[in-house]
Amino acid sequence: MANVNYSSIFPTSSGTTVTNTLLLLRPVDGKIIDLVSGYEPTKMFYYNSSSSSNGKITIDSLTKKFNTSIKIQSALLNTLSNHFYNSNFTIELWYKPLSGLPSTFNPLIARGDITGSSVKSTLYLGFSSSNFGMGIGDGTNLYDAFIGTAPNFINTSSFTHYAIVRNSNIIKTYVNGTLKLTSTAINQPLYDIRNQVADKISDGLSFGGGLFSVPSNTLNTRANSGWYEEIRVSNLARYTSEFTPPTAPFILD
Repeated sequence: MANVNYSSIFPTSSGTTVTNTLLLLRPVDGKIIDLVSGYEPTKMFYYNSSSSSNGKITIDSLTKKFNTSIKIQSALLNTLSNHFYNSNFTIELWYKPLSGLPSTFNPLIARGDITGSSVKSTLYLGFSSSNFGMGIGDGTNLYDAFIGTAPNFINTSSFTHYAIVRNSNIIKTYVNGTLKLTSTAINQPLYDIRNQVADKISDGLSFGGGLFSVPSNTLNTRANSGWYEEIRVSNLARYTSEFTPPTAPFILD
């Protein structure tokens, strides 16, 4: 079903107008669709070229949280940014690892090149076998927050809900609705790196990995392979205190 706009076939909480949801990725008819726009996001897939057996993004109806999941293997989903990060936002998803925890710190969610010259211009959430943390940059400083060991926050046998929420100048990370990380160092909008990258890839929001090497746009080997579901970006702080994780697929609002 090529060139089909799917946005009109999904229910909204208020009838017809979608004002809070900026992005909602879900498999539909064998495609990964942004339900807000109704189309496949532009420049969505970037693959790890280090091995032809890796670098796969597929749709999986067997391993899932609700209906169908997106299986990412040594690759990432990259969505072009509309620069939502300069105000309140919520980034959330369900995730189940493909295998054990990585030995190096790998992102679930990433924006910017956290290994290169724009390291202070980033946003990321990730983990290794020894830690779990997030980082936020304002262009001058990189603020990060880490807690405990990753096995306490990453369930390798089932799906876990993760949410990064910016509310005013505070950014928090919730795991299954429980507050785990807080950064209060950000006192200005996240740094706009559009002028640093020619094609805006590192300025986009990536899931499953990230860490593009600017300006070559080569995917670093750091990637969190696994199953991702109900990837949603909102233009408001949906969670301001601890909460019960969603029990059904999201409705556009």
